[in-house]
Amino acid sequence: MKKIFAIFLLALCWTTGIGTHKIAELPDIKNPYPIVVDGNDLFLVDMDDHTIHVYSIKPFTHNFSFGKKGEGPGEFKYAPLIQISSDNIIALSYTKTSWFSRDGEFVKEKVYNDFKGFNPHMEMLLMPIRENYVKVIVDHDLSKKYVYLLNSNFDQIKKMYEGLYDWNEVNPKLENFRVLNYQIDVLSYKDNIFISDSHKGFLIEVFNHTGDHLFTINKNKEIQKVNVTEYYKQKALNDIKKKHKWVYNTLREDVYSFYEFFPPIRCFHISDNQIYVTTYKEVDKKHEIVILDLKGNILKKAFEKIRSWKYYKLLGELDLYTINNGKLYELIKNQNTDIWEIHVKNVN
Repeated sequence: MKKIFAIFLLALCWTTGIGTHKIAELPDIKNPYPIVVDGNDLFLVDMDDHTIHVYSIKPFTHNFSFGKKGEGPGEFKYAPLIQISSDNIIALSYTKTSWFSRDGEFVKEKVYNDFKGFNPHMEMLLMPIRENYVKVIVDHDLSKKYVYLLNSNFDQIKKMYEGLYDWNEVNPKLENFRVLNYQIDVLSYKDNIFISDSHKGFLIEVFNHTGDHLFTINKNKEIQKVNVTEYYKQKALNDIKKKHKWVYNTLREDVYSFYEFFPPIRCFHISDNQIYVTTYKEVDKKHEIVILDLKGNILKKAFEKIRSWKYYKLLGELDLYTINNGKLYELIKNQNTDIWEIHVKNVN
């Protein structure tokens, strides 16, 4: 695949406590998907052409690219998410899961566009977990979200989790549009499955690769509820007006509403045997990151300014940052040059 040659490099500065440092500019990236970091490797997908780009972080270099739009082997009808194993780069798309070597060579794929009941608007991604798959699905009346464990033939082994599905349909007749939604998120790490449910508070359920429930991380007594502020409401409405004009132009101004309290968990990342939970709590415009061990014990709380923070996110829209090995990596678009940049900072 064509490599990105025009990358303007800056010297890396890893000194702690100085703030965010720009690693590089990415002039050929047009519409980036969330980044994934594994060791010294950084992965991102460009949603414009569904290409997967692989970089080394230190020193920053573009290594190679692979994948494109299409439906053949190594191609993607829908922009994929990336999952990394010791041997493979795994691309999770709505119609298949594809395995590539760590050098970007196509290995195999599992197609499930003929999966019984498949609907790209309802079915979520199938995540491999050893020889099985984790399937996240929304029911057809859009009221509940389920997490199932499937075998290699996509036969259901067991239902692991069931929770409420919080969403909004954008239409002119809508009477109540909840700007802020509660979410159920699923991650796998070291052959375990972690399911957060912000409807139930600061809660993460942990299962093993066979779908057996191991334990519950419940920090509702230690993490206080945070009221939705007027500052946040205004920021979210400004985001809708500026970044999602079709939503703003479709809905009446009197239909926007907010919950009284923020969801306790906004999103979470897992790396280096630690869970990094980003909450909605802000202090001096810095966002709270609660760091726990894999058993759920709180190690510390950090407050960092996340420049790519989205006050309003469309259904399915993901953040452009990740946390790995104590560092926060962000994709930030330079408003002067209109070029995407990669920034990094220590989570202190």
